[in-house]
Amino acid sequence: MAAETDVLRWLRWSDLPPLLSGVIALWLGTLLAPVQGYPWRLAVAEFATLALIALMLGFFWIRELYGTEAQSRPVALAISGFPEDVPGCLTGLVSRATLTKLSYSAAVVAALCGLVLQFYFQTGGWTMALMVVALLAGYAAAAPPVRWGSRPGSGLLAGCALGLLPLVAGFYLQSGYWASELFLFALPLMASGACVYLSHEFRDYATDLQAGNRTLVVRLGLVGGALAYTLANILAIIGMVLVILFPATPLPYHQGLWLIILLAVINQEMVKRRKYREPRGQTRLWRLTGLVNIVMGIWFLVMAAARL
Repeated sequence: MAAETDVLRWLRWSDLPPLLSGVIALWLGTLLAPVQGYPWRLAVAEFATLALIALMLGFFWIRELYGTEAQSRPVALAISGFPEDVPGCLTGLVSRATLTKLSYSAAVVAALCGLVLQFYFQTGGWTMALMVVALLAGYAAAAPPVRWGSRPGSGLLAGCALGLLPLVAGFYLQSGYWASELFLFALPLMASGACVYLSHEFRDYATDLQAGNRTLVVRLGLVGGALAYTLANILAIIGMVLVILFPATPLPYHQGLWLIILLAVINQEMVKRRKYREPRGQTRLWRLTGLVNIVMGIWFLVMAAARL
């Protein structure tokens, strides 16, 4: 039982839901490249995936490292979505020295993958530049003096970034170019990602308020946060409707998105009924919002893969 508990805590450190969202967006970009007529290289997709996983794990571990240094509630989110399940300090499981080694090891792996992609696979001159920017942004998100990841609205920014940046990077590494059609798929993924982080801030509202964590929902209040969620959710629905009715890149099985839109409408009905004020409703909203985000990304993958 103790070993099983340790495994669950390790998984929580990895922040699996956003990690999965990022990988799905990356693979969507790689699959859209052959849809546009570019050759598809599996090895490039594999190295890009390894680099993304290393970048995100490094970010989560650095965030945890500086969160425990400040003796505050750990910044890494529990995979279950329940902040009370996360202990106040995780150094009892892994020492700060080990966390530091893990963080730097992840950065080295990401950098090596970037070098292989640019100089061996010739993926384009921007490859290493993008990798360096990602490494610096991830470090500055948690490390002083910047700590932009702890500022209000950082969750929205992270959700949008996970829907756009891996998607564009996956396409660029395969083709060496950018494509405006990517933003048609990026819009619902970005908006849905923003909803995921907002729903989690609803779930953490009482804890964040007590701990003095100035998240966007804490600053706006529950009603203001609900308005922000509504706007982002409407954008996600509009984005999926655009993919169905006005596809810049026609893909099969796009009618299946109507079921995901229905689920997003159900989430909006929960917000309309102010379920975000109740602990049980907050948890349900967080889970269903995450489900919309993940299922949407997977269905986009199915649509793109069907065209190969």
